[in-house]
Amino acid sequence: SNSLAGTNLKQVRVVAEGTAFETFTDEAGEFRLVGVPAGEVTLRISAAGLGQQTARVSVAPGQATRRDFDLGARDATAAPASTTARDGTVLLDAVPVAERELRAQSAALQEPRTAPNIKNVVAFEEFGDLGDGNPGEFLKFVPGIQVSMNPAIPGEATIRGMPGSGTILTVDGVELSTDSPSTRGAVFSASNVANMDRIEVTKVPTPDMPANAVGGMINVVGKSGFARRNPQLTYSVFGLLTTIEPMTMFGRELLRSGGADKGTAGPHLRPGFDVTYIRPINDRLALTFSVGHNARWEDKDNVAPTWNRTTFVQTQSAIAAQIAVRDREVASVRADWRPAPGHSFFANFQFTSDDVHTRIGTYTQAYGTGATGGENFTQGAPANAAGLGAGTSTLSNTYREQLKSTRHGALGYRGEFRSWKTAATFGYSHSRRETLSAQAGSEYFGTVSANLTGLVLRADNFAQQRLGTPPTVRANRLGQPVDITDGRLYTLNSVTSPQEPLMTSDLATVKLSASRPLGLRLPVLLKAGFDWSRAERDIRAETRSWTFRPTFAAGTPERLVGSYDLINQGYSDQRSFRNGDRVQWIDPRKVYDLYNANPAYFVLNEANYHISRVNGSRKLAETISAGYLRT
Repeated sequence: SNSLAGTNLKQVRVVAEGTAFETFTDEAGEFRLVGVPAGEVTLRISAAGLGQQTARVSVAPGQATRRDFDLGARDATAAPASTTARDGTVLLDAVPVAERELRAQSAALQEPRTAPNIKNVVAFEEFGDLGDGNPGEFLKFVPGIQVSMNPAIPGEATIRGMPGSGTILTVDGVELSTDSPSTRGAVFSASNVANMDRIEVTKVPTPDMPANAVGGMINVVGKSGFARRNPQLTYSVFGLLTTIEPMTMFGRELLRSGGADKGTAGPHLRPGFDVTYIRPINDRLALTFSVGHNARWEDKDNVAPTWNRTTFVQTQSAIAAQIAVRDREVASVRADWRPAPGHSFFANFQFTSDDVHTRIGTYTQAYGTGATGGENFTQGAPANAAGLGAGTSTLSNTYREQLKSTRHGALGYRGEFRSWKTAATFGYSHSRRETLSAQAGSEYFGTVSANLTGLVLRADNFAQQRLGTPPTVRANRLGQPVDITDGRLYTLNSVTSPQEPLMTSDLATVKLSASRPLGLRLPVLLKAGFDWSRAERDIRAETRSWTFRPTFAAGTPERLVGSYDLINQGYSDQRSFRNGDRVQWIDPRKVYDLYNANPAYFVLNEANYHISRVNGSRKLAETISAGYLRT
């Protein structure tokens, strides 16, 4: 144990000197050496960063002997005892001021040393709480791991360049279902750091790993109630904010509020909290509880120019203004029970919900055939005889509500019988995802598209695009200047409603393993095990699309956005790009209100709707089983 930190140490190496007997402490800091000859034995314990200790132990025939060690940072520093200098100055003992961090650092160093393959370990207490509740935040800077961001939140990971579908995510060694049923990869939004002790990243598959972990495995290890000697309550209160504003405006940004609609409205700085309580009730039973909430407001501009690589002319400029609000809830409970020495059970349940409200407005200019230019500008082709150019400006607004949740439960056992160490785990997890639009409770279209055609466009200042600043674009039509930021001038063409009515993913797993030393002069282990998993995924996705065709009298500007009240004026007034452009954005909520008031204006493409439902409906089942025998 570590008395200063109040914790029991795991993965500490224990060696009976002069023999082949060697073992490591478990999650509760306990170890057992079976078959040690009677008599005087010297035990040596060591852990990276914490030094080592030795002790003489008398082993009586046929009896168990107990020996406790207190290992800490002071054993690594070997500080001198209190002394008095010649000038009378009293030199005190060294006092560790970061014992918890050093213990966590020791765990992160010690486990890779004892692993049979290449492994990285990230200890939670070494870095502290990052607030987001997403394990991917701790893995972004681990060598050999690429974490995809979505857009500011870790999505999935790939190890050593292998496909993400070959990387699995486990909790206490039990595989977790994915809340993205269309993929097999490890998705971090389905897991949480509530009650997390460390993350283990295995980069090289071994026979005792699941057969589908061809790329590697990420294991989130929870805190055992027996890892502490005394009860502990930890909590944190924090705020999250992601913004495109520079640091000089950070103070003002903390106080700002607003959004595109009620789903994204509110203060930009969102509060959150995490609470964990570890309660060792007695030597046999310990409980751990965790709960957390966080909300993140994200603001981002995505600049996406298109270049002709032959003529070196930019043919299209696009920038997307994206707002997203992510609400995340996590809860976890764990019970650890030791009915007898050398035998332990654990039960774990966790719940994660991840709801994302996304609003994306895309502003695009296509310069048309015949455009000329250079590295810093593009000039559209001159107007034709009718005064019309070949350029087009498009406004597209996408609203999306995606609701995801995962429930995960696991039972586990670890025990020792004579010289055999055995382990068994049983797990089941259920994930679900819904993407909603154009229905009760989600009164908006998923995407609304409108364009303005016949333009002669001129764009400048391409050099600033790499810094997130769109080019300055001027337009004229019929010889007159046109304000292409005014959404009222655009023609409404179509609306779509992509949906995922309900997508589910269920995963059941069973894992059995056993090992024992062979009793050779060298410490050689014989290992055997069996792994079985059954995954079922029900994928349902569909897209409805309508063409906007109102029936007014001839000559009436029937499809112009300005003929109706369709502009999101509040959001348009508060949102601008870095070049100063302030677009009058079309509101998918108001377009949906127009649809409800005048459904005859919108013509559903029934054939495509049926095709999307058929192609988007899949039910997949997969069973993977494997056994192994290794030394």
